[in-house]
Amino acid sequence: MRNYMHWDYDMHGGDIYSHKIKHDFSININPLGLPLGAKIAYLRALKKISNYPDQKCRGLTDALSKKLGLAVEKLVFGNGASELIEALLRAERARKILLFAPSFTGYERAVKACGAIPLYFYLNEKEDFAFGESDFDRLNDLIGREKPDFFILTNPNNPNGKLFNTKIVEKIIQLCNKSEVKLLIDECFIELAVPEEALQNKTSSAGVYILRAFTKTFAIPGLRLGFCICPDSEAATALKAALPEWNVSVPAQEVGLVLLKSGNYLPRARALICQEREYISAELKALGFKVYNSDVNFILFKDDFGNGAMPSQVGAVAGGGNQNSHAPVDAPLPTSLLQKKILIRDCSDYEGLGSGFYRVAVKRHRENRRLIKAIKKVREND
Repeated sequence: MRNYMHWDYDMHGGDIYSHKIKHDFSININPLGLPLGAKIAYLRALKKISNYPDQKCRGLTDALSKKLGLAVEKLVFGNGASELIEALLRAERARKILLFAPSFTGYERAVKACGAIPLYFYLNEKEDFAFGESDFDRLNDLIGREKPDFFILTNPNNPNGKLFNTKIVEKIIQLCNKSEVKLLIDECFIELAVPEEALQNKTSSAGVYILRAFTKTFAIPGLRLGFCICPDSEAATALKAALPEWNVSVPAQEVGLVLLKSGNYLPRARALICQEREYISAELKALGFKVYNSDVNFILFKDDFGNGAMPSQVGAVAGGGNQNSHAPVDAPLPTSLLQKKILIRDCSDYEGLGSGFYRVAVKRHRENRRLIKAIKKVREND
């Protein structure tokens, strides 16, 4: 039997299988949980699981097309966002892919799976990992020097949860168009942010893909459902060809149809997230942690008393491979919380971060209080 090292669990969120977990703060899903109507739809879908799913997701695609006011031909559904990311990189035959650092760790995995090279643009920790007007010259220089053919922009960014200013996104789109760089804007959390941003200006741009996920928005990570808005029908056809057959299950399609009619569910979730995010942030700051401003349902914070130090890179590094030379190390806070059956995300494997960086999801108040209480006990024992 494989000997699983204890740090395996925290190098990606959601591993509740290696240990007994009561409260999982490592995954960032809607704290309201799955709506009742979607649960009923799932149970009804069980009657249909002896049938193959609709390979074209016709009902779901038509409903989403009407909701967003976009052509059916531009929409592609997948078994979660991760499947769509890798399929898109394969469809585009991308060879050099530009990523912000830090950003979602799954990109690097997808890039390497496609045999491509990751390039990194390091965001400044002193600026809360934000991207501003002053960064454009550096980004322009990097694109001109390294000539990537694909760029992934996460909005809001993960793990720090900050939305990019709308004008900044527009300028990045213009820069990519000028440089003939295809762009994927990953908006898997944007519907949980305030304010929720519109799609129209971005979907009208050539060479721009937009990714969204029911998984995070509606708390269905175990069911898996995401979609990509492609720049045109030809791009959508190529993406579909890179996906497995019957990749979206019958239950996922049935539940998705109901979730598109979720009414005031998302406004309620956004209100809860705003309130509870402020509570967690204030409590963490009071405990002496460095807390980074977030616009969404997760919070990045740093233990300045730990053994982690920021990497010195502020430019771009090409050639792939993690520029953090350390291997995963013991993380006192996650390990201590694990003993209390609480799981948080150790962010030491994020490119551009180091040990001592952690991320927690925003949940309902009762759970958030338990998290803070547990961290306080850990602090008292330090």
